[in-house]
Amino acid sequence: MRGRVALVTGGDRGIGRAISLKLASLGAKVAVGFRKNIDEAKKTVALIKDAGHEAEYFQADVSKYDEVKRMVDEARRSLGPITVLVNNAGLGISSPKITDLPLKYWQLQIDVNLTAPFVLSQLVVNDMINEGYGRIINLSSLSAFLGLEFTSGYVTTKAGIIGLTRALALDLASHGITVNAVAPGFVETEMIDGYFNMIDKWLGVKNSKEKYLKLIPTHRYVTPEEVAEVVAFLARPEAKAITGQVIIVDAGASLIPMRVLKSMS
Repeated sequence: MRGRVALVTGGDRGIGRAISLKLASLGAKVAVGFRKNIDEAKKTVALIKDAGHEAEYFQADVSKYDEVKRMVDEARRSLGPITVLVNNAGLGISSPKITDLPLKYWQLQIDVNLTAPFVLSQLVVNDMINEGYGRIINLSSLSAFLGLEFTSGYVTTKAGIIGLTRALALDLASHGITVNAVAPGFVETEMIDGYFNMIDKWLGVKNSKEKYLKLIPTHRYVTPEEVAEVVAFLARPEAKAITGQVIIVDAGASLIPMRVLKSMS
């Protein structure tokens, strides 16, 4: 990966930070995309530079085309042509009833989780063609396959990203560009705690995070670093025969129905 430039959206923390650190460790120059938390973005870049690698941070609200284009242009000018794109930035807005979710929040999730990966792919694909190397990795979710309570917008967009992944894989195959998706299950981040706190409140459950953990065959949640390992492999030259695929990283959670959460109440 040495000399390659990787753009990681939402690269400032959580899964995105782990991906940024892993790609940098393989020699890639990393453009760390972030929306508003500049302190976290600075921390990610500092961790990469302290390890002797190259990275810069670039701000953009990925739901806004002009900001996305500016971020890509700035990253290209600073680091070089972008040949690895990781569409990690995501948004989930929950509601106890489908009638409680305003249309603007449904649309916002589409803009962030589905439209932005398409737009970003458009903006960097010529770099990949010109450089003779391209990897696009989209972050989907286990919920795209199994569903998830109270998150219709999130689940829908994460299912849509799988369709986009397969369509782009076909469109770009002749250029040697691979397009794949990684679908994590529950990952140990701030988001998982927020979701299970919501489950406790809306379903009247106590300690749902601990109860659900016991149902997972491996009795553990996924770490950000484990997701990053899979993303990094897909970004490497050795993964050139893998395209249009979805790799689930869930510690075995897909072997149980997610709707079992309701049985906890």
